[in-house]
This record gives sequence, structure tokens and C-alpha cells, in this order.
Amino acid sequence: MMFWADRVARDLINRRKFKYIDREFSKEDQTIETGTSLSGVPHIGNASDVLRGEAIRRALEEIGVKVELIWVADDVDPFRKIPLGFPSEFERYLGKPVFSIPCPNGECDSFSEYYSELFIESLREYGVKLRPYSSRKLYKSGELTEEVKIAIENSKKIREIINKYRERPLDEDWVPWKPICEECGKIITTRVTEKLDEYSLEYVCEDYSFKHTKIEGCGHRGISDIRDGEGKLVWRSEWAARWRLFQVTCEPFGKEHATKPGGSFWVNGEICEKVFGWPEPYPVIYEFVLGEGGEKMASSKGNVITTWEWLEIAPPEALKLLFYKKIEKQREFSPEKTIPALVDELDKLERIYFGVEKMVNRRKLMSLKRLYEMCQVRSPPNRAPIRVPFTFLAVVSQIAKTREEIIEILRRTSHIKAELDVLDKEELISRAERARNWVNKYGPESLRFEFSDEFPAELKLEEKEVMAIEAIANFLIEANEFSERDLKDLVYSQAREKEIDPKKLFRLLYTLIIGKEKGPRLYSLVSAIGSKRVGEKLMKVAKSVRLG
Repeated sequence: MMFWADRVARDLINRRKFKYIDREFSKEDQTIETGTSLSGVPHIGNASDVLRGEAIRRALEEIGVKVELIWVADDVDPFRKIPLGFPSEFERYLGKPVFSIPCPNGECDSFSEYYSELFIESLREYGVKLRPYSSRKLYKSGELTEEVKIAIENSKKIREIINKYRERPLDEDWVPWKPICEECGKIITTRVTEKLDEYSLEYVCEDYSFKHTKIEGCGHRGISDIRDGEGKLVWRSEWAARWRLFQVTCEPFGKEHATKPGGSFWVNGEICEKVFGWPEPYPVIYEFVLGEGGEKMASSKGNVITTWEWLEIAPPEALKLLFYKKIEKQREFSPEKTIPALVDELDKLERIYFGVEKMVNRRKLMSLKRLYEMCQVRSPPNRAPIRVPFTFLAVVSQIAKTREEIIEILRRTSHIKAELDVLDKEELISRAERARNWVNKYGPESLRFEFSDEFPAELKLEEKEVMAIEAIANFLIEANEFSERDLKDLVYSQAREKEIDPKKLFRLLYTLIIGKEKGPRLYSLVSAIGSKRVGEKLMKVAKSVRLG
């Protein structure tokens, strides 16, 4: 059972034929392209092609192939929607290329540069090795001028390829170039009306409507010289032009580009071969990771987590696991549920990798070990690290006030049984801090709490409830060791003996311990706080009620 990235690597080195024309090619080194439209804030969904591209890059590198992973910021794309939480004055930039939107903090050149740098820097924390490019700079520097010229010269051929998949054919005078209006600065509203010579095109800026939005053109008529780089190729030719420029051999992308017939990848592939003379890259098609409720992640909806925010709430390896385990499977992502589940799954993979958890099926064992290796930011550790369940750390981190207290609690609960080296300690603290950030921002209400040794002065309890609380308090104070089953059995036995509804007794215990009727699993809560400390608080409550 070969890991998917290893299979792609094998196919790439054996690939020799064009797809749409009868021709062969030979290329020893490999170039994997990924890209992100910066018309909104880049998020973990935008990282899916980059992280998968990194897996392929690594698989190729490990078998001795010279390979480069590149990432292109599509910063000439028009600004279509205002991200949720952005000021309404951003409306003035709708229809303009995103590189022309001011920097959010005023310390860089543009909106796109600000988010590109955040995105790229955060990706390095996931172990991604890439070379970044700006689409704007590719056009302005002249690096893409030759490809733009070829595309415009072959407008008819490109139009014929695209029209095969359109219900309404493109006009006879259509060319694949979108100028930036020199008058109003918009790009979504321009339309080329005439080709004047091999470099110059006449255009008009007119109203443009899409979905529920209308963007007004200014009516200006002007001339665009492609050598100035003030514009861009339309998507169904720009992708192909970049493949030729960078000699791309592999492209990971979402399934929305792979619809047949007429998906943008296949159309660009045909253009790439028939117009630019470069073979269509090897496609690596993946399914969406959707937001809660099955909605597509989008900054305009506010249902996104950025790659740099992820690093504050979960290990980078957990995000890689999300994207690596089954790339053809559509998933729904919920920060509340998915993050702790991913960390638990990662820990299970680690136990399997180091033989702590046995697996009989050797093929599956090797597959899971390879998945674990690929998820690592660096090389796998030499031994199984000390791990503590993520949700338990979320509980501990709400009690401990310092790093030392975190370690102290974990020793008391026997999660740490040996001396810690520096790396183990830093890893545990880092995970605890991420768990705290996660529970505070995304965790379920039942997992969030505050503990105090104090309790409300006025408490009204029935005598049988006081007796049950005293019995449980005595057990917690006196018991040196006990299991989750022991504690649960004690609560149920007291409920039966004192004729109290078990659910009511559990609610009462939570209320007395953390001031709310629900919380983390009782055993985890008591263990993290300390059974003696909890017992003493419960005993104080009982005495206070008796004294009236």
C-alpha cells in the first residue's frame, strides 16, 4: 500500500508523453507549482495544495530527484468580496487588483504583500521548503511577457479550445488579456476591444456583474502595452503560461478545477500543450476540506483559521495529517471537534510508529508509519516522546498558572513518570499552551471552567446531599490512588444509598467544584486539580452547610 505522494513521485519520473499531442518529452528534474489567490485572507484551506506539494517534493527528494516546490501569489486577481471583520471602506477596492489594496498595518506595500509574508513565514513552521513568487512581479519584471505575447498571438486557438466547453461561445474579437484601467485602477471591469499590434491592445472599462454584485466601470478607453505589465492573462491561459515559464511538471489542486469536460485544469492543459508546447503537468486532485455545516471556507464568511493562527492552537503536524491521510475524501472541519481528534489520531500514529501500539497487518503498518513520517516537520524522533492527551492538557492548562505547575500536575497524575529532557519539556509545555488557546477560543463550553478554593457563602443542600458530599470528600482526601471507574462507582453508590438522582449528584459535584453544572470528565477534573484539594473543598462546603 504505497503512500500517495510516493506513488506520484514514481509516476513523475516515469512520465514521458504529452497528453493532447503526439509528442514525447524528457525532464530529469521536477517542478511542483502551487498558488493562492490573495483576494481574501489566506487560510488553512489555501494551504492544502502547498502542504500536499511539499509531501511530493519530499518524496522525490528522498529518492534522489532534483526538485523544487514553487508558490505563486495570485496578487493581480480582482478583489471580489470584503473579508468578514474588515472595515466597510474596503468596498472602494472591489474590482481592483489585490496588490493595489493598502497594507492593513501600514508597514508594507500592500494587502497582498502583508498576507503573502504571513502565509509564507507560517508555512516554514510546517516544514515546507518553497520558492515564492508574486504574479504582479512576474508581469512587471517582464518574465511573463513572452508567454503573454504567445497567448495573444494565439487568441483564436485558445478561444477555440475554450469554446468547446462553453454554451455561449466567446466573441470573435476576444483576447486572453485583462488590462488594469489606467483611469480607475480596476481590472475586473476592463475588456479588450481591439488588438493594435503585437504588444498593444485597446480596451474599455465598463460595468461588470457577478452573482449579487455589480462593479461599475468608469467608461475610460485606453491602450494597454503588455510589456508594461499592467494587467494579467485570464485564468484559462494564465495557468498554462506559468507552467511553460517555470517548466512545471506537477500541480496539486482542488477538484473544482477538474470537472469534466471543461474544467480549468484540463482546458489549461490543452492550451499549454497546443499553444505553449509544454506538457500538461501531472495532476494531483484533492477533495475540499469544508467548514462547519459543509460550507466552503472563505474569509468573507469568517469561517476560516489561518495557517499562523493554527500554530497557536494545535501542532503543525496535525494539519499535515488532515491533508495527508486521504486526499480523495471530502471532510468537514470543526475547530471544536476536529482539532482534538486530529491530535489524538497523531498520537496513535506515533504509538504505532514506535511499536508501543501493535498492528498485525504489515502492509497497513508500513502505510501508517509512512504517513507519520510525512507529517513530521523535522525527522521523526529517535524514541517515542512523552505525550499527554490534548483535552486533558486543556483541563490542566486552565488550572496551572505557570509552566512549572503544568509539569507538577502531570507528574502527580503519572503522565510524567521519568526525568524530562529539555526537548520533552518544551514539547509538553508547547502542547499545553496550544491546548489552552484552543479551549479558550474554540473548545466546548463544557470543557471551559475556572477553579477556586472558595465557594458561595449561601448554599442550600438537603441532608442526604450533604452526607453524599462528605462521603465523596473523605474518599478523595484519603485515597492515594484510584481509577476513573472507582470514582464513578463511588458517585453512583452514594446516589443509590442516599436516594439521589445520579445526574443531580453529578451536577451538584460540578457546581461545588467549578461553579457550573457541567464540565470536563469528573476524573480528569479531579486529577488535574488534585484529589485531596477537591476533597478538602467539598468537606468545607459540607461543614459550612451544617453550621448554617
